[in-house]
Amino acid sequence: MLKFGAVLLLFTSVLCAQNPPTLRAVHKIYVDPMAHDLDKYIREEILKQMKERVAMVVDKNDADAILTGIDDEGTGAGAKTSRYLGLHDVAKGTLTLLDKEGKIILWSDDAGDKAMVFTALKKGGQRKLAKRLVGEFRKAMIKADYK
Repeated sequence: MLKFGAVLLLFTSVLCAQNPPTLRAVHKIYVDPMAHDLDKYIREEILKQMKERVAMVVDKNDADAILTGIDDEGTGAGAKTSRYLGLHDVAKGTLTLLDKEGKIILWSDDAGDKAMVFTALKKGGQRKLAKRLVGEFRKAMIKADYK
């Protein structure tokens, strides 16, 4: 038989325990600044693809989650040839959604700008990278909403 003190301790620990945040609970996102203006393209794509699902805020304190990312863009003649022929990713990046304290990873994915067909007339780089990353983020959010 449990004593009163043990029951009280158990009860308070259950009340104080917090459930980890989920994608379903995210409705306001702060987009961290990123290299090569990737954050600008990410914001544009979120407005195009997810404006009904999430809102972007300009202050981290108002956000449910923080969207951060890194990218790497190839330069030089080899990168241009690769882009035209579609041989390799010229721009690559990773997008990560963190909880509002920036301590828990809620979602992460990476993408590149490589196309599967001749790409001389297609746009590449940061814009395509942002479109692909936000597309994967959108799919993850939809999946979380229907769980």
